[in-house]
Amino acid sequence: FSMQNLKLKNGESLQIIHPGTQNLAGGPDFLNAKLYIDDTLWVGNIEIHVSVKQWKEHKHFLDPAYNNLILHIVFYDESEDIYLENGRSVPTLSLHNRIFPTTFENFKRISQQKTQIPCENLIHQLDTITLVSSIESLMIERLERKVVQIEEELALQNGDLEGAFLVKLFSYFGAPQNKDAFELLSRSFSLTQLSKQQVSVLQMEAFLFGLSGLLQQQDAYAIQLENEFSYLQKLYKLKVYVQSKQWHFAGVRPINFPTIRIAQLAALLQKNVRWFSILLEAKSIQDFHEVFKISVSSYWLTHYNFGLGSSFNKKLISKPFINKLIINVFVPFLFYYGKSINDEYYKDIALAFLEQIQAEENQIVQTFTNLGIVSNNSFESQALIELHNEYCKQKKCLECRIGFYLLK
Repeated sequence: FSMQNLKLKNGESLQIIHPGTQNLAGGPDFLNAKLYIDDTLWVGNIEIHVSVKQWKEHKHFLDPAYNNLILHIVFYDESEDIYLENGRSVPTLSLHNRIFPTTFENFKRISQQKTQIPCENLIHQLDTITLVSSIESLMIERLERKVVQIEEELALQNGDLEGAFLVKLFSYFGAPQNKDAFELLSRSFSLTQLSKQQVSVLQMEAFLFGLSGLLQQQDAYAIQLENEFSYLQKLYKLKVYVQSKQWHFAGVRPINFPTIRIAQLAALLQKNVRWFSILLEAKSIQDFHEVFKISVSSYWLTHYNFGLGSSFNKKLISKPFINKLIINVFVPFLFYYGKSINDEYYKDIALAFLEQIQAEENQIVQTFTNLGIVSNNSFESQALIELHNEYCKQKKCLECRIGFYLLK
């Protein structure tokens, strides 16, 4: 809205020096604002309503938390000031005549849209410069949000980066249907316990499959793993937290069965359990693909599940799946590491990796493509996923750079 020549309903002039900080808890909407009413400087809080009557409906006049209020802002053109619990009156600013009619009409049209992208009828007006800058901002925003998630996991891991990384690696091996079960599996053991299973793939499989609760389809190999796990369970006093019913096979492609993903993880972890260290040494996407060139144990070459034989298949980790891991696990951890040690190199290389991977193919990316916004790489497709999930889906158009531009 226009900030020039603001006038309160009582005719006094208003100049907003600082709007304050948005308060997402109880109490006034904005805290510690600074403003001039005529020639007097006021410091305090601001409350916002659609109309003055909401002040009464919400019974704020009975709440002493509002006694430091210095301004009441409403949309409709109303002259009535409000009164606080201590009896003091607070001036009102109406914005009804200060919001451009076209802006308001566009906002109403967007907010009432039932489509996946609320501004899809306006987005063709977006210029290239605004689009490019928005994409860059959204990608950084997405990584910063994932940094927070990494920090939360680090707190659970007592600051152990390798442990936190392993939890994320496991969860994305199970994504999407078995993500939660894989994460629970990763929390069933310590890194020290895991490292002691590197003696052989069989021992690593016994450790992981035993903790997964999947050793129920009995055949000779499953019995062998069960016997080995019984010894490990007593040795380390292990508890099985994952139940067999938590694993999903229905609707999952055989190559993504949790049994195959665990077998692939066993082969990877028998090779190395400290994958974050390997991550720091990677200089290109090819480096990642090289370290993921592993073969599952001989049993899984002819099986997708225990006791059910199948035709021979190497069960290699596919290039698209490795790219998925790079995008969702490796890049966020690299970005976090660069930020935590204040080294731009790791942040830059994380972004460079995204630019080297082709754009993801999913419904969200396709929706934007149909609107003329085409992703050239995963940097751009990830940004569009962030735009959809964090703004479009929640209709936060006023907080979205693209939405703000189109409304303005």
